[in-house]
Amino acid sequence: MNRSGKSRASARLALVCVWSVVAALSVLTPLAARGVGTDIATLRKIGSRLEGGAGIVTIEASDPVPYVASQPDPRTFVVELRDVSSGSVPAQIATDRQHPIEGVRVEQGRALDGASVTRISMALTHAMRPRVRSSRNVITVEADRLNAVDAGAPGISLAGPSAVIRDVRIAKRGEATTVTLVGTARLTATSVSEPKDGPRRVVLDF
Repeated sequence: MNRSGKSRASARLALVCVWSVVAALSVLTPLAARGVGTDIATLRKIGSRLEGGAGIVTIEASDPVPYVASQPDPRTFVVELRDVSSGSVPAQIATDRQHPIEGVRVEQGRALDGASVTRISMALTHAMRPRVRSSRNVITVEADRLNAVDAGAPGISLAGPSAVIRDVRIAKRGEATTVTLVGTARLTATSVSEPKDGPRRVVLDF
């Protein structure tokens, strides 16, 4: 091959290398955009109010997010939001004097897999088991006032602290996929079902 032929071959090789780098970057960029800490929701606000015989705390995020509710002791209730930044929400939230949740503390932390989590710890005026429900991007915690409990509201079990699911690990074992739930105490599923509607899935109820 003469000198001009070698030059053309080198030019073609360089062009192929450039396009390979561009293609690689176009694949890696979206992957990086989905990495930890680059696309997380924000805690918008925490509100409290009295409603009948109950005190209510509402937790609002910018998007619907997964959460874990736990009760490490009879007078502490914790809601942990995954992939959420606490944003500009104050670290301490004041409530009404008659509210059964006498204090709310906000902490920013990291899960075992590095995901950003916001922990909302609520101090209760008396031993009770609050109720939790969620709708879209709002989580509602409802606790009975002491006079409502004395008046005959349903009692709660204070046999011990609730277990918390701290991590979910997924791994490949040959042609099988394993999912491991890591908790702070023994995790016992009350039911394991495979719903017939919607996509194929297994549901564990704790």
